[in-house]
Amino acid sequence: MSAKLISGLEVSKGLLSDVAEKIKRQREQDPSFNAVLAIVQVGNRSDSNVYVGAKIKKAAEVGAEGKLIKLPDTITQEELEVEIDKLNKDDNIDGIIVQLPLDCKNPIDADAVIDKINPFKDVDGLTRENAGRLMRGELSRTIFPCTPYGCLYLVQKATGDENYVVGKNVVVLGRSKIVGAPAAALFLWHHGTTTKTHMIPDTETSWFRARPEISKESGEQHGSRNENNHDRTIKIAVKKGGQALGIFESVERRLQTGSNDALKERLERTSVGQRS
Repeated sequence: MSAKLISGLEVSKGLLSDVAEKIKRQREQDPSFNAVLAIVQVGNRSDSNVYVGAKIKKAAEVGAEGKLIKLPDTITQEELEVEIDKLNKDDNIDGIIVQLPLDCKNPIDADAVIDKINPFKDVDGLTRENAGRLMRGELSRTIFPCTPYGCLYLVQKATGDENYVVGKNVVVLGRSKIVGAPAAALFLWHHGTTTKTHMIPDTETSWFRARPEISKESGEQHGSRNENNHDRTIKIAVKKGGQALGIFESVERRLQTGSNDALKERLERTSVGQRS
């Protein structure tokens, strides 16, 4: 049976359309409403410039406003935290993102900077408060990290079933604070039987022989050599840095046993896009 590729791009278009409609309806009820996302960028990394530009463009497409706060690479920890506090107190700012990595000449504790964000404005869901609520299963009070939630959302859209994860065996390769750990928590609290592993697993371990039905894979090792994946396995690959590449259902054997380069080449045809 051939692999079935689910277009992350089409899922993304549908989601953005829904967001645009919600903003439109909110503005009809309250003409003064103006969804504003503040993006804090330190320094001038070329890749960060591209990602920030994409976020501002997408915000405009859905009727929101992306506001760039670009700070010099000479900024100090204290000065940066003061800038975050200003945004927290600004009632015209609805959400805050700190663009990582920080391009700064001075030593900066990025985690401490993130934790300065008001949890209710923490669009990336990376503050200790949002991360803690997620781990405790307080989903209704949590802002989810974008990439892990995107993985769950893709599974739901690919299957047409919001409850598809219930009772399924879910394996998460990778344990990063940004993707792996929160992805495992999200699938767990959506009632999946979840296993979290190191991103370079021992293929002889019991979980790898257990024919997982959903696999969220991170980094360069995609686990694609698993001979035991069956026809109804769903696989999501996420690059280091949080870029979801695509989703497979009915994974064919030649993709399971092929090289990582070939796998990535196929996946890149259905790129989902950078976390935003």
